[in-house]
Amino acid sequence: MRAGRRPWLVGVVALLTAASFALRAPCLGPGPAGWATLVPGCRGDLGLMWDERGLAAGLVPYLQPFLDPATGRLVTVEYPVLTGMLMWLFSLPGSFAVFVALSTALMGAAAAWTAVVLDRLAGPAAWFWAASPVLVHYLSYNYDALPALTTVLALGMLAGRSPVEVGTGRILGAAAILGVGGALKLYPLLLLLPLALWLLFGRPGPTQPPWRRRLGRALGAAGAGAGVFVAINLPVLVANPTGWLLPYSFQATRPIDVTTLSVWHFAGQAFPAVPLAAWMAAATLATGLGLLTVGALCWAGARRKGSFPLLGSAVAVLAVYLALNKVFSPQYALWVLPLLVLARFGPRPLVTFQAIDVVLFWSLGATTFVKSVRPDLAVTAAAVLVLAVAARLGYMLWLGGAGPRRADATG
Repeated sequence: MRAGRRPWLVGVVALLTAASFALRAPCLGPGPAGWATLVPGCRGDLGLMWDERGLAAGLVPYLQPFLDPATGRLVTVEYPVLTGMLMWLFSLPGSFAVFVALSTALMGAAAAWTAVVLDRLAGPAAWFWAASPVLVHYLSYNYDALPALTTVLALGMLAGRSPVEVGTGRILGAAAILGVGGALKLYPLLLLLPLALWLLFGRPGPTQPPWRRRLGRALGAAGAGAGVFVAINLPVLVANPTGWLLPYSFQATRPIDVTTLSVWHFAGQAFPAVPLAAWMAAATLATGLGLLTVGALCWAGARRKGSFPLLGSAVAVLAVYLALNKVFSPQYALWVLPLLVLARFGPRPLVTFQAIDVVLFWSLGATTFVKSVRPDLAVTAAAVLVLAVAARLGYMLWLGGAGPRRADATG
């Protein structure tokens, strides 16, 4: 039955990939106007990388940084090296439309692979990914479907297995895949935390290995993930340390503004007297404390229940990170949705998450559209966007608490 379902899953993903490209087709030319402005970030992050990060000029990311005339700062593609090099590779034809088409096709392939893996691990629930409007919204927006695939592959290698009985090769393989994901977008490295805690907790009982052995396996997993990440980055770091560092310095100093769509931006709007530096520090502190708190709560819950929920803690770590971090871009929905499917969340939370994203996506576009078409509706559009952001925040915080409980059976 599953083998017969997979061609349909892949076919639907292919259709939605084409729909995602069609959604941005009016944005491929210069100066999108009219109805095209209803598409949030019409040219997407791909347009920004093409226009303002050197891809249109054929510059090699990290190795050929240049001064941004608008800011006077040295810039390059602002993502880790695997993403930047893939973007450069697909920019070689010299056409923005071809660049977006090739990028969207690659993201569609990643989404299809994710659907097949989810079908194997979660059965018919894979349809919540394969037929999701999230794919239409974001496959043509950025490269986030690739790191999402790595998290599903890595956690899928361990799902449903005992941390005591699982082989070392499988553990290191999963950690290595997370390291590859970190070289695409950094967030898969966060999932080394629940993986290490899962191995450290073990399985209380007569077969429980000694603490020292569990600690060794946990450190080995973390080391494997970090080692693969370093190995991928090392050639670029050696070739041009300044260029390699630019994406990380950019993200570290990126101000909290309307493009971040985080709770901190709206808090700043509500309390304008508080300086930006204070909100930046608060976001960093809250994110760190939130991750530590999630780890502690998952550990405490595992002690009560006798098992550590790997998948649930992964969902919780990611959800709290996104809720409290200074940037919560809409395309991060591609990070969350496959983990919810993998962790066996039910139809209601899966539909709710996607419904929130639909409202957020189109209200974000409406705030731009109404400025030129219906300025009298600007306040209404902004209010809907704020409500959608608030709903997304509440959902993420709910996931932070519900994840471990929901996934105990499969973690």
